[in-house]
Amino acid sequence: MEIETKYLKSFLRAHQIKVAGSFIPAFIWAAGQHRTRQTLAKLIGEEFCYTRTFTPKGRRPISEGFIELPTGCSWAKRTGGCTFCSFQRAVDKYTGGGPVLESEYIDLFRAGHRLIRGSREINIFNGGSFWDGLPKRVQSVITSRLAMDPAVKQLNVESRPEFINEENVARTLAGLNYKQLRVGIGLETQDDDLRNKKLNKGMTRQRFEAAVKLLKRMNCSVAVYVLMKPHKDVTETCAIAETVATIQYVHELGADVVLLQAMMVMPDSISHGWYREGEFRPPWLWSVIEAVKQTHELMPIRLGRFEDSPEPLAIPTNCWRCSDEIHSRLDCFRETLDIGILNNLPDCSCRTKWQKEIS
Repeated sequence: MEIETKYLKSFLRAHQIKVAGSFIPAFIWAAGQHRTRQTLAKLIGEEFCYTRTFTPKGRRPISEGFIELPTGCSWAKRTGGCTFCSFQRAVDKYTGGGPVLESEYIDLFRAGHRLIRGSREINIFNGGSFWDGLPKRVQSVITSRLAMDPAVKQLNVESRPEFINEENVARTLAGLNYKQLRVGIGLETQDDDLRNKKLNKGMTRQRFEAAVKLLKRMNCSVAVYVLMKPHKDVTETCAIAETVATIQYVHELGADVVLLQAMMVMPDSISHGWYREGEFRPPWLWSVIEAVKQTHELMPIRLGRFEDSPEPLAIPTNCWRCSDEIHSRLDCFRETLDIGILNNLPDCSCRTKWQKEIS
């Protein structure tokens, strides 16, 4: 069973003081700088720091900790970013759009790490690329602290391919004292035209493949983000086919895990306009299940949750009769990767409607 501790809420009251209706650890509030306090206060109610246990099929439960450090994405700042992404707006909300000091990132990281002690894997999410957004000193503090934590076996970070080079990877591995490093890359789709012309990803297959090859050569684990139905011009049928083709492609390259995310409608994004005009809806849950069933034997498929920051306006659904049941089944699959959970699904009339649409 998955256990989530929304950052701060599980900490002992004896170590907390109340700020703006929420609790912040007293040691951070006392020692942190003013900007750090402001950022922490804005993050209240979001998932700045939390833990969960994940049970892969046939393996022991793994505890994961997540820490958000709001650096943002240089690609988004320079070009406006990927058309589907709202992370930069979320980062600007936390930081006020201004720079954050190295010491403030360090304060935030230390707060998060203290609250998720005991996690086997630590995920650093900074709304951009680990080696681009976070100053080297902050990276060093993160890796050295995790190297000394006996519970931590793996650090998970994310990066665009252009920042995945031998110098950056070697420095991080050495800082971790050669604990496992997993790097997530947002490929989204194997189709170059769809990825770059319509999603504004700015990433070629050649550069992606070079990054994967380097990471594998340096004994790193590779996670690849795949986005299902990322554009209004992608039909439901094409969404399934493209998702399957992309997972097959990254499997052949030697990636270790797929992080599959079905498209959601985010506020103030381009998909928001499509959705408002009736030109787009997120994929059917039936489509998500079909893509997973066709690819689960290739490699682990970690299915992303249908929630984000800011809160989505629309998420993948079926009809009102079966959506809750299907969502529950998908939650069970997320925890176990047991494909059997997605068999013998409710015989709902909307499935016939979906079948007609994809035919």
